[in-house]
Amino acid sequence: MYLSDEDVESFLHNVLKMLHPGGYMFCRESHFKPVGDKVDSKNPTIYRSLKKYCNMFKRCRWTSEQHETYFFDFVHSGNSGTYIHHNGAPNLIYYLLKKT
Repeated sequence: MYLSDEDVESFLHNVLKMLHPGGYMFCRESHFKPVGDKVDSKNPTIYRSLKKYCNMFKRCRWTSEQHETYFFDFVHSGNSGTYIHHNGAPNLIYYLLKKT
C-alpha cells in the first residue's frame, strides 16, 4: 500500500462511516516484501505485517449522530491461491471485514 499509517487509518474510518450496517469491505494487501522478481529502487510501497493491519482494523471505530458505535468484524482472511499458484507469492493476504 502506498498510504502512510495515518492515511490508512483515515481511509478505514471513512469506509466504516460510508458502509451501511452489515456492509462488507474486501481488500488485498502485500505483506512483508514485494511480489515478483523486479527490483525497483523507486518503489513507494509501505509493507506492513499481518499484525499491524489486524491492529489497524481492530482500532477503527465510528460513532454515528445517533450515538451508535460501529467497528469492523473479521469475517475471513487468507492467502490468495491464484497468486500462490501463478506467482509463488504467499505474502498476498486478503481480508473480508463487516461493519458491525
